[in-house]
Amino acid sequence: MPEKKTTDDLMNTILGQSEANKEDEKFDEVKARLDRQAAARRKYAVQAGDTLGSIAVARLGDAARWKEIYEANKDVIGDNPDLIEVGMKLTLPAK
Repeated sequence: MPEKKTTDDLMNTILGQSEANKEDEKFDEVKARLDRQAAARRKYAVQAGDTLGSIAVARLGDAARWKEIYEANKDVIGDNPDLIEVGMKLTLPAK
């Protein structure tokens, strides 16, 4: 015969589920905040004197990665990767 649940057992089950849901919501909130922070770190505003190579060295540690920056930002930069302008907002690839 199945075990009979008391009101206390049922309340504890419900509260336990509620606490688990709260933990899931907290996790989702923290993950969303970290995702926003990571996205912000992957943005770069072009400064006077910058080249894609210099940005690649400074932010990614390798001048050869300028092509990755260009590919990720062709819609912003246009057809010529040598013509970046001060203030352009670039998205950087992950390190």
